[in-house]
Amino acid sequence: MPLLYPVKHVFRNWKLFTALLIGITLAATFCAAIGVKANLAAEQTLDKQIGNLITDISFRADLNQSNLALAYDNVTTIPGVKKVDYVASFSMPISTSADNYTTSDYTQMASFPSASLIYDEWTNKPFGGIPENYTYILAGNALAQKLHVGDNITTMINFPTPKYWNTSSVYVNLTVAGFAELTDTGYSLLTNNNGGIIYYGDSGFAPPPIYGGSSSGYRSDMMIVSWENTLQKLWNSTLDSSTASVTFSVNVDRQNLISPWNIETSISNINEISNNIQNQILANYLANTYVNNMLSSSLNG
Repeated sequence: MPLLYPVKHVFRNWKLFTALLIGITLAATFCAAIGVKANLAAEQTLDKQIGNLITDISFRADLNQSNLALAYDNVTTIPGVKKVDYVASFSMPISTSADNYTTSDYTQMASFPSASLIYDEWTNKPFGGIPENYTYILAGNALAQKLHVGDNITTMINFPTPKYWNTSSVYVNLTVAGFAELTDTGYSLLTNNNGGIIYYGDSGFAPPPIYGGSSSGYRSDMMIVSWENTLQKLWNSTLDSSTASVTFSVNVDRQNLISPWNIETSISNINEISNNIQNQILANYLANTYVNNMLSSSLNG
């Protein structure tokens, strides 16, 4: 019986009840819309702040083949790490058949695994990979203008052996297979020590891309050889302790680690991964290097 009175009251004043219900519904919808708009605005601001980063965390280390495989496995198993890429780079003297080997120049050579993200940014990449002892010259630089497909390059690749305070030198002849056209992202991944481009949002300070970027349109001389078909075989011919300079590019699970509503916690999450790489992984391999945490720096900005 106590419930009968309110039921009768609502029935007798159904117009008032309906108006009240509509008002509550409209108010709830309005508040929800404000919340959705606020979420969207926060996400857009965050994306603007970190959207220009190609790589979240990077580091360069001199590692032998065994430690390289271990370091890669260690980094990929860190909670929150989404993708790990790496590139080995060398500075080397070259002579070419283009001038009958009369001059000697120094240039850069890079190599990366067939699963590398760089291949996704290589617009005219060779199907089936790069054959053994063949090289692709990065298009748009002085070396590319000097050479032609089929030209021969003689060079010497040095693999330091710190354990013996020595260097293993491997002499090799490379044949020019073609000229690599890379996107700006691919070029940054290939040549950039820091692996990313940082802009500082609305602070008014927008520095140019970090070393290795291509905003000027100039691209430095670079030779690319196959990791599996050429570099590994040359590396295998040296001492087990021989090292190469390898740059790691690490991308994290931004969706689960970063929140526009809690930047401090987001920075802490990213720093935890960076510190783990620095203190628990690189320290195991006596790699005297520094982890560059670009994502955290951008969030701090």
